[in-house]
Amino acid sequence: MILHTDCQRDLKKGYSMPKALKFDEGKPQHHLLIDEFIDEMIKVREMGSEKYEKWDWLRGLAFSKYQDAIKRHLRAFNSGEDVDEESDLHHMAHIAISAMFLYSFQMLGVGEDDRHGVKAELLLKRLKEEK
Repeated sequence: MILHTDCQRDLKKGYSMPKALKFDEGKPQHHLLIDEFIDEMIKVREMGSEKYEKWDWLRGLAFSKYQDAIKRHLRAFNSGEDVDEESDLHHMAHIAISAMFLYSFQMLGVGEDDRHGVKAELLLKRLKEEK
C-alpha cells in the first residue's frame, strides 16, 4: 500500500493516523442480520417465483392466507421438522417470507385485512351504528 509522503513520515515518527470518518448513524446496520438466513429467504422467493408469477403476491390476498401458511410452517417446526418437504428449505425462511408479504400488504394498502380482531372491531362499530 502506498501512503502519502507526509503520512509515511508521521508513522515513522511514531504518530498514529487519525481514524477515518464515516457518517452512517441512523442508517440500517445490515451486519446485524445473518446472511445465510437471508440467502434461505431468497431461495424461498425463487421457488415461489417459479411456482407462481414472480410479483403476483404484490396484488395482495386475504391476510389469513399468509397467516395460515405461517401457522402451518410453525406447527411443522414445533413438531421437530426443520425443513419443508416440498421445497427442501427451512420452515423459518418460509415464515419470514410470509411475514414480509403481510408487512408489504399493510405498507402498500393491498390485500384483505381479515384478521379476527379487525373483523370484530368492524362488527362492533356496525352494531353501534345500527342502534
